[in-house]
Amino acid sequence: MPGQDHRHEGSDPLPDRGPLRENSRFRWSGPAVGEGLGIDNGAHVWTFTEVKGGVLVRTEENWAGAQVEADVPTATQYLGWGLEAWLKDLKATTESPC
Repeated sequence: MPGQDHRHEGSDPLPDRGPLRENSRFRWSGPAVGEGLGIDNGAHVWTFTEVKGGVLVRTEENWAGAQVEADVPTATQYLGWGLEAWLKDLKATTESPC
């Protein structure tokens, strides 16, 4: 897919990268330890596509680790909460006045 590809290591998925172009992708990976869940390795790919009335954000997520694999339903719930929080922050940031 043509576009702009960014790779990042660490927990901040969208460091200041400037304006996005059509089909821009951000990839980041690494371990994460949060309240109640430890992730030995997480991989994330977010693709941004301009659509009528806004921008569509698609995510691809993969978490691995003993705790994640021992309790998949709980890990999936944490992933959902994390995605909701990241998308809420992304929306607030992009819609705020410069």
